[in-house]
Formats: sequence, C-alpha cells, structure tokens
Amino acid sequence: MQPADIELSAATIEAIRTIFPETGDDWIEQYPELLKSYLARWELTITGVASGGWPTNLVYFVQTKAGEPLVLKMGHAHPESKTEALALDLYGEAGAPIARLLDRDDVGYGLLLERLLPGQTLRGSIRDEAAVKKALQLHRNLPMPVSSEDLPRFAEWLSGAFAEYRAGTELEPSFLAYIGLTESLFEKFCNEPDRLLHGDCHHENILLDGEGWTAIDPKGVIGPAIMESGRFLHNFIEDERDVPLTHQDRIEILRRRCQLASEVLDASSQTLAQVAFIDATLSTCWSVNSGQPATSAFALLAALKTLVD
Repeated sequence: MQPADIELSAATIEAIRTIFPETGDDWIEQYPELLKSYLARWELTITGVASGGWPTNLVYFVQTKAGEPLVLKMGHAHPESKTEALALDLYGEAGAPIARLLDRDDVGYGLLLERLLPGQTLRGSIRDEAAVKKALQLHRNLPMPVSSEDLPRFAEWLSGAFAEYRAGTELEPSFLAYIGLTESLFEKFCNEPDRLLHGDCHHENILLDGEGWTAIDPKGVIGPAIMESGRFLHNFIEDERDVPLTHQDRIEILRRRCQLASEVLDASSQTLAQVAFIDATLSTCWSVNSGQPATSAFALLAALKTLVD
C-alpha cells in the first residue's frame, strides 16, 4: 500500500473543515506530502488503515524495514495531540500499561507508536464480565502522581464546557439542572490528590496485548483518580443488548456496570454512578456545544440520574 493509495475520506475532510475552519483546507492540501515525509523519516511501509477514533485523526498500521509492526498516528494540529504525547512520555517513564510512544514530530503532530497484538478492542468483549473486570484494573493502575503545568485539569474541562453552554442562546432547562448537579457532585472529589489520568479510557481505547489489556490514545488530564472510570461506565451501553434500549434497560445496565466496577476499584457503586454522571454530563455538553445531536445522551443522563438519586 502506497501513500498515493491513501486518500482522505469525505467524512474526515468534513470533520477537519468543521473543527478547524481557518486552517483545515491548508492541512488537507499538505496531507499527502506530510504522510510521505513520515514514511521516509521512519523508513516505514503502510500495511493497513485503522478505523474508529477521533474523526480528524488518521491512524495507519505500518512496518519498519526490519518488519516490526508499528502504528503511525497523524492529524491536524490540535491541543490534544500535544497532551497525548506528553501523557505517553510520562506513562512510558513509569512503565504504565499503555502503548509506548517511540518517536514524534512536534511540528506536524505525527506519533510513532508501539502496536499491540492481537489488538482486539474490549468493546468486542463488552458482555464478558471476566474480561471487563480484568480491563478495569487499568483504572487502578493508570492514575499516577504527576506535576505538570502543560496538561489540562479535569475541573477546567468542566468549567470551560459549562461556561460555553451557558453563554449560548438555546438553553435547555433540564440540562442546566444536570450541569448544576454535576458541579455539586464534583465538589465531593475536589480535595482528592491530583493524578495523571488517561481521560478517555473506554472500551475502544483498551486493546488486547498478548493475553492482557493495555490502553491506547490518552487525552492526558490532571484530576482525582476516581474520575478515570467515568467514561468507561457510561460508554457503549447499547452494545449490552440486541434490541433498542428502554429507560429501564439503561438503568439496569448502568447499575450492573457500577456494581462490577466496585468489585475492582476502591469505590462504592453509588460513588461510581456519581462519577459516571459527571463524565456523561461533560461529554454531552461537548457534543451540544459543537452542534451535535444529543437525544441519546439525554436519555443516558436520565438513567444515570436515577442511580445518583
């Protein structure tokens, strides 16, 4: 597979132009030469293209001249590209269970990464409670003490997203109430020690490496260790059933997930439900602020609020 065979999809082009309206077209034009430069710099051959993940990211399976399988990740310049690289450096120094960053280009935001094999995501085993419990160990092992002025804070994620929503013109009263409840709940955790968090440790960012589970694609954020579990608890609940979910289905799935996580983590299922609600409100706010539909997200929050109450 040659660089000329790898064209940007229409969805990727649209996402880049939407998220980066002032600079997106220039990056799209430069993309073919940027990809060629990475392949030459690291002497790589493309063997495949990975799917999923953030829509502006491009992830390629590559191999070195010696045949070693690696991953090349590139995308339009974005603050999270920098924080991801910084988090990977910190995790690498600590020997954390996360794919290693081997090299990077700080100008074009290209990352050369360890490839995990066989590489199946935990999402494919989402109904396997034994596999899920093993993967939950990552939420114990990834948060670690760190001092960095270059990483965002979870509290800043919340305040920034909520302030942007409140500054809008079409405000939904029920969602404003959810935001107020989230701010109140988060105060409970504000005095806990700061830890480096992956920040996006859900089922598609946990891959099988040998016989164990390893994380990929950290956002890199500083906050209370317990917040690491939030996204994992509420993401992909639709995969738990073969039929569309009812409100009661959502409550039962979320309750079971919190109970299962409480068996692994040093937290009660009630506390974990609060953490999931905080993160789900944040994720919903990001979606609403960017103009995405949030019907399913509001249904999720309604179910979580039942557990929080």
